[in-house]
Amino acid sequence: MTSFVITGNETGGQLLKMLAHLKLAESIMQASAARARKRKKDLVAEANVDTPFLPRRKAVADELAGLDEWLLNRRFDEVSAGRFLFRLCRELDRKGVSQEAIFDTINTNRADRVSEDVKKYGNDSIGLIAVCCLENSASCRDDYWSHDREMQPLRWCHQMAFIHELRTRPELDRAVHDEANKLFDDAFGEYRERPLLERLTGVSA
Repeated sequence: MTSFVITGNETGGQLLKMLAHLKLAESIMQASAARARKRKKDLVAEANVDTPFLPRRKAVADELAGLDEWLLNRRFDEVSAGRFLFRLCRELDRKGVSQEAIFDTINTNRADRVSEDVKKYGNDSIGLIAVCCLENSASCRDDYWSHDREMQPLRWCHQMAFIHELRTRPELDRAVHDEANKLFDDAFGEYRERPLLERLTGVSA
């Protein structure tokens, strides 16, 4: 969970430092989560092998339970970071921080800074990160980078926070569903409420 606090009195430079620190912290945590998911996959494979060595079975089960708990807590941390990113971007825009400064902080490739997407959707800070997907575009030049949570941790956290809000706020969930149906000729069918546990926790069963 992010420990940053916005008071409203920060300078543009201080807000940019927060953005840089949040980006770095989430990059590190995404790398840790990737290792945890890989370890879990290996343990599941081991658990599926029939072995009479019961102490090892228990050790595997205990480690799996610990990884599941850590990854669940990590999911909530991503939501928290995404919510903070919303507030941070609003402050960056309110303080008039330049687009170029945002680009430099999120490591955007020079050519991407003048794209058609930037002209259409890059009028605010959150648009550059979550819509144009320009975070770390200077570090990877293939089609994969824009979809990778490790390469774009800020975009990922924004997405997780938005999904959490959809799952836990029925009025927002229904509104988004209805608007999507209007745009895509009722492709999503009739709205159905999410299960109670999902509405309470934001975690899909």
